[in-house]
Amino acid sequence: VLADPGASVLIPAPYYMSFKYDVQARNDLNIIPVHRDPESNYKLTRAALEEAFNLSKNRTGAEPKVLLLCSPDNPLGRVYSPEEVTEVVEWASEKPNLHLVSDELYALSIFGKDAEFTSVMGAVQKHPLLRDQRTHIVWAFSKDFGASGFRVGAIHTRNHAVHDAFVNLAYFSAVPNPVQLALAEAIDDEKFVKAYIKENKRRLRERYELLCSLLNKGNISFYPAEAGLFVWLDLRGLLELKSE
Repeated sequence: VLADPGASVLIPAPYYMSFKYDVQARNDLNIIPVHRDPESNYKLTRAALEEAFNLSKNRTGAEPKVLLLCSPDNPLGRVYSPEEVTEVVEWASEKPNLHLVSDELYALSIFGKDAEFTSVMGAVQKHPLLRDQRTHIVWAFSKDFGASGFRVGAIHTRNHAVHDAFVNLAYFSAVPNPVQLALAEAIDDEKFVKAYIKENKRRLRERYELLCSLLNKGNISFYPAEAGLFVWLDLRGLLELKSE
C-alpha cells in the first residue's frame, strides 16, 4: 500500500537489525540509511534527511516512499526532543509522496531523568495532508508492557487504504478473544497502569545504572540511554584489527 517492490525506505542509522527482514526480505524494499553524527549526539537533522533522500534518487532513480522513524530510538535508547520531532515532521510535509511511519513501541519505557516522549501525532496536526494521508503510528504491548508473547499491536492511521489493508490482514492474524479481554481489562484499570508504568521506569533506571557501573569498571565506552532495553556500546578500543 505504501510502496511497491524495489522502492526505498529511509531509516535513521544505526537502526534496529530486524528492520532488514521487515523491509527487505519480506517486502523487497531498499533501505537507505540516514546517517547521524555521533559527535552531535546522533541528532536527526534536516540536512541528514535531505542527503539520504537525494541518495535514494541517485541510486534508484526514484524518490523514497517511506521514512521509518523509531521513537524512542532502538538501539540507541535515545529520546527525540520536541524540536527534532517538529523538524522531521516539517521536512516530511514538504515531500508530497513520502509516508511517515513512526515506530513508538518504547513510548512508555522512558527512564531518563529529564527525558520526555514526544509523539509525531502532535506535530503533524499543523500539516493536514501529512496527518490525514501519510502518517502512520505503530505501538504494541510487547515492549512497554513486556507482553511480546501475546503478539498484540496497533496502528493509528487516517489513510483509508492503509486501514482497509490491515482490516483484511487481520483475518489471518486475529488476536484471540481471551487475549483481547485480558489486555483490555488491564489497560482499563488506570490505577494499575499508572503504578505499573512508574515502577517499570524505576526498574529500567535501576538496571541501566547497574549496567553503566559495570561498563565503566571495564573501561567500555557507551552511548548514554534514556529509554528502552538496550545500551549502544563502542567496542572499537577492544578490536585488534581496525576496519573501515
